[in-house]
Amino acid sequence: ADLLPRKEVDFTLGSFSTKRGTADLNLPVNQTTSFRVVGLVEDSGSYRYPQGVEKQGLAPSLRLGIGTATDITLSYYYLKTNDVTDYGQPTLFTNPNMGGIGFRGITPVSPRTYYGSALRDYTDHETNIATFTVDHKFNRNVSIRNTLRSANYKRDLEATIPSLFGTDANGNPVTRATPLNLLIARSNHDGGRSRTN
Repeated sequence: ADLLPRKEVDFTLGSFSTKRGTADLNLPVNQTTSFRVVGLVEDSGSYRYPQGVEKQGLAPSLRLGIGTATDITLSYYYLKTNDVTDYGQPTLFTNPNMGGIGFRGITPVSPRTYYGSALRDYTDHETNIATFTVDHKFNRNVSIRNTLRSANYKRDLEATIPSLFGTDANGNPVTRATPLNLLIARSNHDGGRSRTN
């Protein structure tokens, strides 16, 4: 929050069903006090179907003593997101049975291809942060600031890991010499990848 009056609204429309709106409202109460609130809502897709993101956010703040020796700010930050977990495309790694460990490359598939499980995979985040700051100036050269913050972060996700079959398109075991165009990618849902923090 500051002493500059402000009322702003912004809308964004774009490719892949991108829809995003933000608002910023700053309201000076008097010569030393101001209230501000910023909001966000988004519901957007992606070039990798069924990828996308949903977001809701709110950030109010109250500032007291602006321009005085003691400046106090109380603020809150909230953001919630809902996504589809995407571990990307299958990458190729050699293993000890193939004569060493190392990165070989990316399988020759379209970057639009999704290898997760659209019915089961998700990533949900929720963040809450409350902050109390006191800034006191004794003189032009000496000041002291104290910030007290409480935060809570929640994450819940389930993921499918893209991997490769052990045999190629001709039924032969995969080795270092197997051409990339004969490799077969698969979606491997891993219950061990579920996380709630």
